[in-house]
Amino acid sequence: MEDELEFAAETFSLYYDEEELEDERSLRSYNFEKGERYNVEFTRDNEHEFYITVQPGRRESNYERRRIEVGPSYLVASLRNKVERIWGVPGYAIDLSHKNVLMRDDFTLAHYDICKNSVVKVDVKE
Repeated sequence: MEDELEFAAETFSLYYDEEELEDERSLRSYNFEKGERYNVEFTRDNEHEFYITVQPGRRESNYERRRIEVGPSYLVASLRNKVERIWGVPGYAIDLSHKNVLMRDDFTLAHYDICKNSVVKVDVKE
């Protein structure tokens, strides 16, 4: 689920009919009927999150510099998705780099020493 959320959950809880389900019991032990729905509540540790700046490359005059909230454990792929949503450019058409190093999707931002107030360069491929 954390991949879909694009952040690591510190805790999460399952609820059914506004009652929190117990960790010690299996879902099967509740004898739910087919089609019943559960609610999931996530909390995350915001203490480690910070803002970075994504800056368009020289050729990308149509895009503006933006500040984006991220965390060190974010994958580069998650940052790429955020840029895609903000600028409306498909992720496959975006190159991200930090300190002149091209960033790969399967690494974390911490791997590239990205921290508070870092600047990530965004180049849109033709």
